[in-house]
Amino acid sequence: MRVIKGETYKLNVLLAPTFVPVGSNVTYQSSNASVATVDANGVVTGIKKGTATITATANGIISSCKIHVLDAEIAPLNLYDKSANKTNYIVNSIGDSITTYVPNPDGGMQYHKYWSQWYNITNNNYGVSGTTINPRSGSTDSFLERYSSMRDDADLVTVKGGTNDWVSRIPLGTSTTRSTTTFKGSVRMLMEGLIEKYPDKHIVFFTPIKRCDDDRTPESVNGNGDTVKDFADAVIEIGKQYGIPVIDIYTPDVVNLTNLGPYDNYEELIPDGLHPSGLGHEILGEYMMEQLLEIGVFKDVTDEQVELDIDFDEVEHYVYTADELITTATYDKCIIESELRNGYLRIYTDEATTDTNTYVTFNFENLGADFLVKNFKYVLVSYKTNVSSAAPWNMSVLIKRDGQYSRHWGMNYQPTRDVKKQYAILPLHTLITAGQKEGYNSYDDIDDDSIIKEFRLKPWGSGDFTPSEGEYLDIEYIAFFDEAYLANAYLVKEKTEDTENISLGDINEDGVITTVDAVHLARVISNWTGYAAELSSADINGDGEIGTTDLIILSRHLSNWTGYETIPLN
Repeated sequence: MRVIKGETYKLNVLLAPTFVPVGSNVTYQSSNASVATVDANGVVTGIKKGTATITATANGIISSCKIHVLDAEIAPLNLYDKSANKTNYIVNSIGDSITTYVPNPDGGMQYHKYWSQWYNITNNNYGVSGTTINPRSGSTDSFLERYSSMRDDADLVTVKGGTNDWVSRIPLGTSTTRSTTTFKGSVRMLMEGLIEKYPDKHIVFFTPIKRCDDDRTPESVNGNGDTVKDFADAVIEIGKQYGIPVIDIYTPDVVNLTNLGPYDNYEELIPDGLHPSGLGHEILGEYMMEQLLEIGVFKDVTDEQVELDIDFDEVEHYVYTADELITTATYDKCIIESELRNGYLRIYTDEATTDTNTYVTFNFENLGADFLVKNFKYVLVSYKTNVSSAAPWNMSVLIKRDGQYSRHWGMNYQPTRDVKKQYAILPLHTLITAGQKEGYNSYDDIDDDSIIKEFRLKPWGSGDFTPSEGEYLDIEYIAFFDEAYLANAYLVKEKTEDTENISLGDINEDGVITTVDAVHLARVISNWTGYAAELSSADINGDGEIGTTDLIILSRHLSNWTGYETIPLN
């Protein structure tokens, strides 16, 4: 049992085998009163950090309970985006087949592996298929029998099980039983064992999910007349007694078997009625992490997300929202979902592929767009993504001029993997003039009547990188803005430690930093003839390499972004 210093906890003494309260004829004693005291009524008070054993004697029978006193509530674990390169937390996940694998040939990952992909987490998978929390005759692989072999240095231990106990017709037991021949007794002993092994670490249980395999329904009962929900409720009940949080993933039907919104049936998420698919695990993992954040196991310290401070009614702009984009989007070697996800258009791959030519195209002309390129120098993409690769987006625009079309590639953007909203700001003029294609040597060469017909995006970049199954890009809208307004738009609240020193950046060495330098830098990155990659002025962030990150920093500097300071050239 865990008690916070200065707080109290009331012990209850029960008499086996009926486990009924003994009453008042009980005496109590603490083995270390400097750590924890106990009064005549069995009320334990935490004094200082440490361990003490409370002994209760009744009718000549002696029983004991170990108390772990903590200085304070266990602090939340700071959750960073994987790209932040922070020290990883160790998470031990013990469970059954849902924890240990994804059904073939679906592919994808288990819910806890998504955590490791998204955040500063290293996960240890202690799942074993077909196992129960409760010990069984002829078997030694129950949770109770193998939890002690897990790593001792875990920052968080998660437990997900119970569905196989239900199938095995393990008796539920009573709310006070400690017998490991019952489910509640086994859950109780598992919680006590985990507290003993990890006294000052986070411990979280998950309930079993609904199951509809082998002609079963959520209302099906086992040979004892119990439902899976009865077992889910039992875990919640015992968790409350020990102060261990239990996240209910049964009641909210996270991997929904009946009402999937954009999905017509459960087969896409839980094909056999019990084991989630790769996509099902991803949805399950997202929900679990949301709940872990909600109960304070984790604290989200990724970059603050700030809505764009732009009044669309006051500025010249073109904004295309997801519901418009979905009507005109075409794609190759990837998939666009037919329904929006909370206002986002999802682009994803259904399988890993070695083909790098994966892209989506948005035809603005089909939406009635006739805006002039000259009036809009920046394109803005509001997005979320789980793509973890370092490969940048590769983008192009199709320009219509005098009835003729020319495609302009050359703008790369390095996205940040984040399941929350973020913004990509892209200098449109750099994209159009890169390569001096079709006579566009500079932005001034763009004809007054030129319009943008298409915007094409390769979410998985190009070159040697190939998309992995289950990766997606969600787009909320694509917008085009004029330079004057965007220069004053408060787009993203930059962290102090992320502020860049823009003392470099005069790529063409004319004594000023302008958009011309951004064009030159784009050419350096592309290894164009006449542009040497060893130019010291091109390594803006001083990391020893010249790449898209330098171009992003320079573009932000040119836009006067908060957090990017103009410093005179050396």
